[in-house]
Amino acid sequence: MRTRWILAAGLAVLTLATLALLGAPLGVTTPQYVNSGPVVRTLSLGQNTDLSPVRPIAIDVRAGHVFVLTLGEGSNAALVSMLSALTGSLVRTGPVGDVFGGGNGALAADYRSGHVFVAVDGLRETPPTTNSHPPIVAELDARTGVIQNTTAIRTDPTAVVIDEQTQRVFITSGGYGEIHEGKSIVRDSGVSILDAPTGRLLRVTAVYGSAVAMAVDKGAHRVIVISKETVGPDSAGGQLSLLDARTGRLIHSAFLPGMTRRSLPMVAVDSVAHHAFITEDHALVVFDTMTGMRLRTIMTRGVPAMLAVDERTKRVFVADYTSSSNPEGLGRILVLDTISGQVKRSITVIGHPYGIAVDARRNRVLVTNTGYINRQGVVTRTGGVLVLDASNGAVLRTISVIGVPFAVAVDDQTGHAFVVSAPGMSASTNAGRGTSVSMLNLSA
Repeated sequence: MRTRWILAAGLAVLTLATLALLGAPLGVTTPQYVNSGPVVRTLSLGQNTDLSPVRPIAIDVRAGHVFVLTLGEGSNAALVSMLSALTGSLVRTGPVGDVFGGGNGALAADYRSGHVFVAVDGLRETPPTTNSHPPIVAELDARTGVIQNTTAIRTDPTAVVIDEQTQRVFITSGGYGEIHEGKSIVRDSGVSILDAPTGRLLRVTAVYGSAVAMAVDKGAHRVIVISKETVGPDSAGGQLSLLDARTGRLIHSAFLPGMTRRSLPMVAVDSVAHHAFITEDHALVVFDTMTGMRLRTIMTRGVPAMLAVDERTKRVFVADYTSSSNPEGLGRILVLDTISGQVKRSITVIGHPYGIAVDARRNRVLVTNTGYINRQGVVTRTGGVLVLDASNGAVLRTISVIGVPFAVAVDDQTGHAFVVSAPGMSASTNAGRGTSVSMLNLSA
């Protein structure tokens, strides 16, 4: 039976021959669609058929490059595409590892060390065979896109975050479930901590259940890790773990009773107020990142997904979407005060609001709307990218893009936003083109 590979944290770094795989641009012509107006350019990357990984994009503002991770179907390589943040043109594309149906991945950029860290899952077989591949984190040079280093990590990487001040890289791994002595347990989960300048693995910190989401409070030197039970009872709940960002040591943990095995928890942090906002089923929970104390619970009508904090305006923006069983296909964008937790505004959206990014320099918030996807996975109402006023949450405009937009990132240096879209399943979307990336001019 195929499951994912377990690899101990101390295994050696992969060979330089493997690292050279990213050394040459992809030998095929990438379709490009150049437009006028806010959508400057759209590139088709040719992989992916669903909304995964959840956060597939990172920007290094100092190097001026955008990095997009795509996961192939079946036994295909995970690819990283490097784009120019100024023009949106493709600079290079290359593999960083092998993923096998259902594999996970995540990435983040560290402008101080000039490195991009890409974590991808592998394949575990019992007993191990020649088809087995380890989960790895690849360290790329942000200027050239060339892999500098690869290191073995734990199974099923779900998130990568970087604390620029401590120069530490944190990678959550969900692990895998198995039956041991009649009990369901999670193995190979945890948080891997790397040194950003060298890519060296420093330690692995164990956490409860499967680690699935993470954020950093840079002011408090805290890493907030959210984990959940994936193999036990459905109502087993989840856990918040506070780690010291300097050492990776576990400081405090708190139970999250409102979480189930089906939950898709996310977390965002206000590093000024030292508040962490965590999504549970039909609720948003606020914790103090200094003490780990629960401050309040805010109930939501739908299922809160992605969220982002604007520390300047003291607002948190939450994508609160409904299930495909809702015949109206209505979602909401909630705007809350980061200090009091009070809901300042609720914006009804036809479709599913999903990814969120803040452009602090222009006082804007971008929210992707995947449109309405029915139970058969067919897009019946196309979405787009909503542009909000960061101060009051007012919708200023909606920008149409190719495909089903789900992830967005902003380069406030160039005034460009980059939207990652999955292929759609209707005539009006990019069926058959694979994942696409659209560059938006926020000043247009």
